Amino acid sequence: MRMLYLFKSNSQKAVMISLMLCIGIFLLYSKTITFDFVDYDDRTVLLAHPNLYNEESFTSSLKEILYNYFPREEPLILRDITWAINSYLFGFKNPMGYHLGNVIINSFNVALLFLVLFLNTNSLRLALLVSITYGVLPGNVEPVCWVKGRKDLLVSFLCYLP
Repeated sequence: MRMLYLFKSNSQKAVMISLMLCIGIFLLYSKTITFDFVDYDDRTVLLAHPNLYNEESFTSSLKEILYNYFPREEPLILRDITWAINSYLFGFKNPMGYHLGNVIINSFNVALLFLVLFLNTNSLRLALLVSITYGVLPGNVEPVCWVKGRKDLLVSFLCYLP
């Protein structure tokens, strides 16, 4: 019975810690929201395809992404749908929306990683240490700061879903 109580109290702490991690990582990477497009990849992969990311109509973007744009150079449909959402909400040529999306997804990734580690180890300290380390590692910085890195963030997000 005591073990169940400890797990329950630790679970509440874990939820609070994951929320704090999410906010902290968002604040850490928030400066990247003001970054511009990278000259090579962002321009050739994203900006070269205004037909896929129509800022006037999200449904026409979905039609292009899911039906008309085949064969695809890169079959990254989920990434393209999230870019279409960014284009519709913030404008096609506005890098802020794309970078904001990356920062948000990354923040969720770190919080989800923490929760997955906690659920598997029941150790708050280990889960927190690994999650913070992952959040600030240079290998994790590139996908957040680079619009085209969205695919890496989405793969991580899907892997961490419990």
